[in-house]
Amino acid sequence: MYLKKKDLILFFAILFFSLIVFSNFVSMHYATDTYNIINLGYKEYAIKYSLNDGRIFMSLISLLAHLVNIPINVYIISLTIIAIAISCISVIVLKNIILKYKCNNSLYGEILALIIAYCTIFNFMYLENMYYAECTVMALSILLYLVAAYLITIKANKIFIKALILVNLGIFCYQGTINFFVTSLFVFSIIKEKSNVRSVFKNLLLGAVIYIIAVFDDFLIIKIICFVNNTTLTRIGIDENFFEIVKIVLISSEIMIIITK
Repeated sequence: MYLKKKDLILFFAILFFSLIVFSNFVSMHYATDTYNIINLGYKEYAIKYSLNDGRIFMSLISLLAHLVNIPINVYIISLTIIAIAISCISVIVLKNIILKYKCNNSLYGEILALIIAYCTIFNFMYLENMYYAECTVMALSILLYLVAAYLITIKANKIFIKALILVNLGIFCYQGTINFFVTSLFVFSIIKEKSNVRSVFKNLLLGAVIYIIAVFDDFLIIKIICFVNNTTLTRIGIDENFFEIVKIVLISSEIMIIITK
């Protein structure tokens, strides 16, 4: 999916709007993990709380911060601004997907699609995540999952490989947001295929296979990293929250379907 020139203008407009609305985030703020970073230092935190848990990209960011010895306030504020910018890209992408499926290119349709997309991405639970330094990789994972779900529903060329790569990259960013991939795929499939139950089922089956492979890959990476470093997983794993994730996905799917009708 390519972004048009007007999407670029719209991106800067909603980015400016978001930076004003979330100005409290774009300042020095503290979450529990922020104190861990301060106490442990970037390097130890990168290994203990990121690399050991399979959050490869976050560990690289923390190691880079250690290398350049960036002040903690600059680190937190920079990651927050980047997270908001990535989230605004997700809003544009989701807006375009909604317009493509609903075939309503009027000004009213675009405004409504933009509002739906903005409220979907910047929901109240997502805002809480912005307190954490990992907000950047959370935002990036959301964007990757969103694109992966879209590619599956449009049956893109080499769909399995492309979607699997995107979901793997997403889960290596942050595992806790993978339910967004399942939710997006379910909603997109229902809206696009409408009464074609067979196509919906095929999309969900493909998504389930990709989901399982990505989770397995993440667990494998974690096991290898922990074995090499002689360490253990420091956070609760996805497998221990599986049924809770399924419940959240079903509830979220029902709400999104009602909104987009």
